[in-house]
Amino acid sequence: MKSLVVRSLPALLVCLCLLFGMGVSPATAAGLEERISGWLSQEMPLRLSGSLKVNAFLPFPAEQLPMFNTLLDHISFQASLEEDGDDSLTRYQLLCDQTEVFSLTERSQGGVSAVQTTLLPNRTLKSGNSSPMDLLLGLQPEEPAFDFLAAISQAETSYKALIDACEPFAEKKRANYKIKDIGTSKWSQIARLTTEQSDAMLPLLRTVLQSGMDTLYREELDQVRFGKGFIVALYKEKENGKDLAVYMKGNLLYPDGSTCKLTYQWAFQNQGVERKDTYKYDAQRNSSPTQRRLVNAKATQKLFSTEIALKGSSETTLKKDIASSQVFTFDLSGKDTQEGRTLKGSWSQQDKRTEKGETVTTLRSYAPDLILISAPQGAILSGNVEIEEKRNKLLPSSITLTLAPEIPQAFASLSQDQNLYSVEEPSTASALPASSIELNADQDPDLNRLEDPSDDYLVGVPPIGLKTFPVPSQMKEILLDSIADSALEDLLAELSQNLAGKLLIAFSRLPAADLALLQDGLTPQDATRFLSLIEGL
Repeated sequence: MKSLVVRSLPALLVCLCLLFGMGVSPATAAGLEERISGWLSQEMPLRLSGSLKVNAFLPFPAEQLPMFNTLLDHISFQASLEEDGDDSLTRYQLLCDQTEVFSLTERSQGGVSAVQTTLLPNRTLKSGNSSPMDLLLGLQPEEPAFDFLAAISQAETSYKALIDACEPFAEKKRANYKIKDIGTSKWSQIARLTTEQSDAMLPLLRTVLQSGMDTLYREELDQVRFGKGFIVALYKEKENGKDLAVYMKGNLLYPDGSTCKLTYQWAFQNQGVERKDTYKYDAQRNSSPTQRRLVNAKATQKLFSTEIALKGSSETTLKKDIASSQVFTFDLSGKDTQEGRTLKGSWSQQDKRTEKGETVTTLRSYAPDLILISAPQGAILSGNVEIEEKRNKLLPSSITLTLAPEIPQAFASLSQDQNLYSVEEPSTASALPASSIELNADQDPDLNRLEDPSDDYLVGVPPIGLKTFPVPSQMKEILLDSIADSALEDLLAELSQNLAGKLLIAFSRLPAADLALLQDGLTPQDATRFLSLIEGL
């Protein structure tokens, strides 16, 4: 399960993404998400309410930002999360001066997620692969090349089976192996495997090496065998003492005949609720051009019932067709207080790509200062989250997510609604109703045209590209996993147009002094005509 803060971002940012082109997306590895969620999601339902502020937004100059924020001062959002095992229900609501602009409900059950929203009437969007809204908005973050905290969890459950399988072939002896940041091993178990021995334990070898790696590289490791003399070693504090490190070294053999020189070491101090880990992975393939995957990572974790502390970093360098690197850093802490459960600190993801001599560096960072407060109708998450995105040291976007310490009663009561739609395995036969997709592309050039439009105005007719989107008379299911890209684009166009229309109508009711952003660049006559057009909607 994702933390509510992370999983709420796509819905909360939908206005910015669609209206302002703001592309801030979640940059959290699954391993970190799991730990944040475990800390903040102990009480259900989990609810939040708040607002957004734009701090930076290229290419707009700083002096124009107050116009954005004047409008955003009228916008607020509310969200709630309920869970029962693998069944989760998430609700979102966007408001303008406490009047609903749109609502959205997402339910996940049995690996299938379904979404209903007032922006797409009489449609249920379903997916067995991801959140339907993530798919629709194109907010799917790229899978990290390496997820360190996930690697720790995965390797923790798999390495002992490998070590046990190697034990009959291993030499056990005293050692004096110093492991940086971890300690000194005084005992070792070292196996030098024959090709036949490694072939017999291929799944065990591959599983450990695949821990935390991206899907593409995991598939690559599924094809390899291990060269003669491949070393698998376990280092311990002392004989019959605690494990300290798993070490592997040797050649990987690929089906095309190429080889890869591998050095692997995962070292750890595990005190149960408190642990320290380091990770080194260096695989250099003997091919032309040379390919290399290099990982260096370290982390400390404290996971008590009343306290959490996570600090670490991982850097993954890839050399293939292009050179790239990915750096994750995190420094988060929280504790139970009289006021509630806190979470403070930061996490970030930096991606660097060099191609044809040009380097592009993107940095996404998150800085939460949150508190989870117990309440009669469920926990309330409040505080702030600072979100930034930089490209080549420039600051394209920066926003502040502010969460209120109280939830409006009207929204709180929604959590008691038992009339929830069910989520069943979607059927491909009914996944693409023609009435809701194919007709979306129809365009009516005469739609809502004003009588006797005048060339004296820049605004006199509806914008070019305005389309009619027929609404199905009955609820239709749409499986997003199997529809064509064009159909997905049509759904997004309908959602975008409906959202823009609802927001414009809501904004037209605001005081004239707060509409500078909408009227920027318009003559007074055009502005008046523009507001008249909106009122007609």
